[in-house]
Amino acid sequence: MSDLSPLERLRTSYEARQKARTTDVDLTEDGSLVARVGMVDASGARDAMRTLMRLVSDDAGDLSDRDLAGVVASATRGLYSRDPVSKALEPLVGDDGAPLSFVTLAAALGVPEITTGEAAVRLVFTEGDPPAVNSLRLLTAATTIAGWLVGDRDAAPGN
Repeated sequence: MSDLSPLERLRTSYEARQKARTTDVDLTEDGSLVARVGMVDASGARDAMRTLMRLVSDDAGDLSDRDLAGVVASATRGLYSRDPVSKALEPLVGDDGAPLSFVTLAAALGVPEITTGEAAVRLVFTEGDPPAVNSLRLLTAATTIAGWLVGDRDAAPGN
């Protein structure tokens, strides 16, 4: 039998859940862009679950880059960059000192015509000449995030 009272057990459980409400996902191989992702509203949760279900079903081919980018954008609570030496995360801030979100990131990168988080996520995953979205990298990030959102903590980075 536990030495903790029922209320103390509830408090301990609550504190553990609060710590587990975010996780960091590297969006670039070099760590120059890291998304801190967290819980989403009901709409975002439905989208994440639909995306996961489609990934494991026969209609996974119907997923678009837009669907995947939507999962990443809706779950992202902050953008960071990993210091190449210390590996510490540093918040990404604009020239005005304000924290960047996907909505403001595109303008900071010199592409002000992109004004939605979803479009900015696709921009982050665009590479090559001619430019194209690296769908496999985007799929990997979205799958990691969607798995984490629906409670598969093994899908979280580092597990």
